[in-house]
Amino acid sequence: MRAFLLSLAIVVVGCEGPAGPAGAPGAGQDGSDGRAGDPGSKGDPGDPGATGASPWLTSPGVKLSITGLTFAGSTATVAFTLTDGKGVGLDRAGLFTDGTVSIGFALAQLAQNADGSAAQYTAYTTRTQTTPDGQHSAVQGAAESSGTFAVVDLAHGRYTYTFVADLSAHDVARTQTVAGNVTRTMTSGAQYLDAADFSTGPSATPVTRQVVSNAACNGCHGQLSAHGGHWKATTQCVLCHQPQSSDPDTGNTVDFRVMVHKIHRGDQLPSVKAGGAYHIVGYGQVDHDFSTVAYPQPISRCESCHADDAAQADAWKTSPSIPACTSCHDTTVFAQADVVPGKTVLHSGLEQNEGSCGTCHRPGSIHPIEQRHHTGTLDPSQPQLAVTIDGITSGGPGQSPAVAFTVTDHGVGRDLSKAPLTTLTATIAGPNRDYASYWQWKLAGGTGTLTAIDAAAGKFQYQFAANQIIPANATGSYTLGLEASWTDPATSVRYAAVGPTAPFAVTDAIATPRRTIVDGALCNQCHADLSAHGGGRKGAAYCALCHQPGNFNDERVARFETPSTILAESVDLKVYIHKIHMGERLSEPYVLGAFPAPSSANPAGTPTHFDETRYPRDVATCTACHTGTTYQVPAAGVLPSLIAQMACTEPPDSDANNYCDAPYWSITQTTPLATEVAVCTSCHDAPYVAVHAALNTTTDGKTACATCHGPGKDEDVRVVHHLD
Repeated sequence: MRAFLLSLAIVVVGCEGPAGPAGAPGAGQDGSDGRAGDPGSKGDPGDPGATGASPWLTSPGVKLSITGLTFAGSTATVAFTLTDGKGVGLDRAGLFTDGTVSIGFALAQLAQNADGSAAQYTAYTTRTQTTPDGQHSAVQGAAESSGTFAVVDLAHGRYTYTFVADLSAHDVARTQTVAGNVTRTMTSGAQYLDAADFSTGPSATPVTRQVVSNAACNGCHGQLSAHGGHWKATTQCVLCHQPQSSDPDTGNTVDFRVMVHKIHRGDQLPSVKAGGAYHIVGYGQVDHDFSTVAYPQPISRCESCHADDAAQADAWKTSPSIPACTSCHDTTVFAQADVVPGKTVLHSGLEQNEGSCGTCHRPGSIHPIEQRHHTGTLDPSQPQLAVTIDGITSGGPGQSPAVAFTVTDHGVGRDLSKAPLTTLTATIAGPNRDYASYWQWKLAGGTGTLTAIDAAAGKFQYQFAANQIIPANATGSYTLGLEASWTDPATSVRYAAVGPTAPFAVTDAIATPRRTIVDGALCNQCHADLSAHGGGRKGAAYCALCHQPGNFNDERVARFETPSTILAESVDLKVYIHKIHMGERLSEPYVLGAFPAPSSANPAGTPTHFDETRYPRDVATCTACHTGTTYQVPAAGVLPSLIAQMACTEPPDSDANNYCDAPYWSITQTTPLATEVAVCTSCHDAPYVAVHAALNTTTDGKTACATCHGPGKDEDVRVVHHLD
């Protein structure tokens, strides 16, 4: 703020009496003008004012930085800094900067094992949670904010907070950890959240408890957050979610190592499969039912969460415990007296106590955990197949093509003449400008000719049979993909390779590949090893060969005589993947028929309800799967997706079953959905959105979507989905 010196002119005005009668005009001469006064000199400049803070000079956002944690007698004090999105200090009270900032801190002490490694936390900051009927109570770790805040440097947003929690259990020889969460509420109503944690200990490097990796969690969750987004890292969660905390409504512990395992196993928990349920009652008495959670990869893949970048990544196999193991194996008990017939079973190793787990289950013991978990496809000693396409020849219209390829197992060539594959199938789709048709030809057991190029290196060529030809009317470029697997006859476990794909020229001078929309590596951040159709088909690019715009669910949808009509949903990749991931957020049911298909014994087939899927991250984050900006509209040159109306005309009394036999089962109508409409309404599936889309689509399938939702427009997809 600048200081200004103002000149003050003082005018003295005399007092006047009542006015008299007007006098005669005077006869004096006019006076001359007086001399102008000298201008006054300028005053000295004032001292510079202190740097001020203003609500108009701060940016949105909030950042919490914890800079220290000290203990003195029976008190603990945390030092912290609050800044906006550009690093400018914030006034916690919101008097000098825009928005108030509310803060809560959790404080806990870390126990140590005999070998000095990290054990479990115990929170100093706790609360007692009581059920609404007052019948049950439980202690829970929690954050507090009722202590004393002090300003250290308002201009730079520096403060301290002194706890009111009982510190009688404080041990100076142990690591102490504080975590804080902040909420900045702007005058506009917008809110911004952040969280941070900080540890101190008797040595320069505090002991760290981190059994799971934040990065591993975020691979699936995007940004792991809990309690309304206030906590964002497992190193913060474990301060409260430890053995001392439980849910009084259900009696379930909320110890992190138990709760997280049970949540992720969800619908596969032995207790749930036996008819039970797994609930946690949270804030505001909201009942969270985790019994329907379906984990998107094998639950036995422990390394998916216990990743190498965690400080104690190997704890799952080196430090087995009854609480951790029974969180997944939740009907197993370790004492005969605890067996409840029909609900629990005694540990196969009979009665044991907590301290004895490592005798059998540590590495090098008779039943190490990694050996029991790494079975089937996770067993590193079992086949690790990989296939590459080395070249495609004779791919012109009307020609019978040949494909050269290499098969390896653990990186070593596999001689198919000595170790044949159970499945080796080629899928061809095209044209590559957008797939409109596809077909499959078998290589293993096919009618063509397999020739070794270098059998020891796993290099072969397959010449398709003379009647296996590229259509005479094919144009442009097409794509060939290979599906390869081997099934162990002893265990029936199927080991499959990621399906490679390669473009080849049909009439083009040079092969033009199909556009790349999603990255398979992004899929595997959550799925680890994405596979479908019994585990034999892998790879997003391979999936697209069949799941193309004209493909709908007519082969699997229920085939009842009555009711006589049914909708066959699109299984175009761009439709059904969005719907599957949107899951429980859909406003309309999304049901697909699966395998086994309908039959006279079971006309319903195998209906799969994807509207129950619980996607673990923000569904608006298109970049979780998409490459670049491939989610943008318009989508030029992409074919419309099809849905179909199926009808049955079989008389109900023609046979004794309710299955619609051929030739009474037929497609009565197909409806094309323009690309933008198909994609957007696969997530935004409310009827009024469909009406909006229909009103903005011409009769020949052109849409006006990009007018409002294209790049740079007011409702740009990137802006609406907050992808900046």
